[in-house]
Amino acid sequence: MTQQEAPVTLTYGAILRLPGVPRAFAAAIAGRLSYAMLPLVLLFGVEDATGSFAVAGSALGAYSLASLVAPVKSRFVDTSGQRKVLIPLALACTLVLCLFALAFSTGATAFVHIALGAMIGICAPPLGPAMRAVWAALTPDLDARQRAYSLDTVAEEALYAVGPVIAGTLTSVAGAEVPTLAMGVLLLAGTIGLATSPAAPQAVTVKEQGSRHKNLLGPFTSGGFILLVLIVLGLGAGLGPIDVVVVAKANDAGNPVAAGVLLAAMAVGSGLGGLLWGRIRHRQRLSTQLGGLLAVIACTTAVTGFVSDLLPLGLCLALMGIAIAPALIVVYIAVDDTIPPANRTEATTWVNTANNVGVAMGAAAAGLVIEVASPGAALLAGAGLVVALLVALLARKRVVDKGTAPSE
Repeated sequence: MTQQEAPVTLTYGAILRLPGVPRAFAAAIAGRLSYAMLPLVLLFGVEDATGSFAVAGSALGAYSLASLVAPVKSRFVDTSGQRKVLIPLALACTLVLCLFALAFSTGATAFVHIALGAMIGICAPPLGPAMRAVWAALTPDLDARQRAYSLDTVAEEALYAVGPVIAGTLTSVAGAEVPTLAMGVLLLAGTIGLATSPAAPQAVTVKEQGSRHKNLLGPFTSGGFILLVLIVLGLGAGLGPIDVVVVAKANDAGNPVAAGVLLAAMAVGSGLGGLLWGRIRHRQRLSTQLGGLLAVIACTTAVTGFVSDLLPLGLCLALMGIAIAPALIVVYIAVDDTIPPANRTEATTWVNTANNVGVAMGAAAAGLVIEVASPGAALLAGAGLVVALLVALLARKRVVDKGTAPSE
């Protein structure tokens, strides 16, 4: 009598050795590093060229606002394939970066800098969603995909921790032109490497294209997807005050430099949480997993609102971070289960966009709350929003779990 063999769960090393993954993942990391460097280089470069932080902030704001067209670009990636869409976008974006480097040294007007910032946002290829589409295509097994998304999320956290350091160092040593051109090289090489990888999904089938053309709403025809996007939007708004509050509390403690260390503690916690989450074999439904993570984020955010000493504040932020990356991982897996493969790149781009918009909204609201109340009040408001999200998720968990069975 033979025993039924247990399914084999791929290790992180085995995930990285999947056919096509080493090239695609390395290329995606190189390209996404340019995005992690961009905000600091843009701010320093424009301010140095124009002598105005207002113009620098406007250029960065134009870039962020124009980046909201990312779901449109991702829809073209889904319908035409990565090679036909990502490479032309990367070529255009690299050209704009070269023009930006030229503008830094030629006395360009404020309008030119702001317009170039917007053009970068319009042309930037959606490399993160494209890489997640690769992961999804190569890991049909739920446990393997969870580990793949964990790797991807942790890598992105690391890039956004290292990128500003590289950008600041290069800018201080060689001026803003050098890191701007370096970003162009990284972006173009990384995009070409990813889009031409054998693992990169290309054009969807004719049948899938037909279904897409009949439905302009794309992934938004799914109630589960809409709920997930709203949860991510609210989570971003709940966590958006963190940066503002940390700076305010560090200033109140007379140690403004500590703000960077405190935020790094949260990033380290998030990366560690993502790696640990990927190693666990979860048997709960996705709504249960996400609900538990939202509860942890709400509790730690609320506690952080009452903490003023910097050391325990850093500990609270690290504990909060441990749940952030896993929450996004669960959302990505739930999105994959909720929408068809033909909408996959666009769907995860909407998740990213919702998160970015939520963070911006939360940060802006935090500034207003701090002016009339206190930093702690801003965090308590964020925690209350996350609790509201948890209630909404529990009320409609069947929508999120539609088609999803526990991992056995």
